[in-house]
Amino acid sequence: VSQLRCPVLILDAKGDLESLGHVLCPYGERGRRAPLDLFRMGPEIMARALDLSEAQAGVLYVLHAFAEAEGWPLATVQDLRDLCRHAAAHHREISEEFGLITPASLAAVQRGLFRLDVGAFGRPGLDMAGRSGVSVYAAARLARKPEQYAAAVAWLLLDLYERSPERGDCERP
Repeated sequence: VSQLRCPVLILDAKGDLESLGHVLCPYGERGRRAPLDLFRMGPEIMARALDLSEAQAGVLYVLHAFAEAEGWPLATVQDLRDLCRHAAAHHREISEEFGLITPASLAAVQRGLFRLDVGAFGRPGLDMAGRSGVSVYAAARLARKPEQYAAAVAWLLLDLYERSPERGDCERP
């Protein structure tokens, strides 16, 4: 750990590094529960987690835009399931305002949600802001589902990059 108390996040895909620091766990089995917030994750990374085609991923973009415009909650898997049911019942209206969603592509998203590891995604959401020292993200269970693990890692790296302050040239790292 640096002398400046820089936050360090270790993604523990094997389950053997938990003794190195504060444990964050998507499921709350050990350490602090830290699932991944679907809304903050965004449609592109969620499409990867659900292993969707490009056309099916387009449905997630439309649903995400609709949720944002309408103030629809979209943090948990259940939120996304509820939104899919709503979209299935109102796909014509949503398509006219936000972009085409077909029942077939919407059904593919719903099927993808059944494969999703529900415990890893939801509230309160992992937040590394203001954290210092070493945090170990216990991801061994999540790593058993490669698409979901890859999406989680991509989102964590993107989130850390976006939230990390720019320090410019420092005298020491």
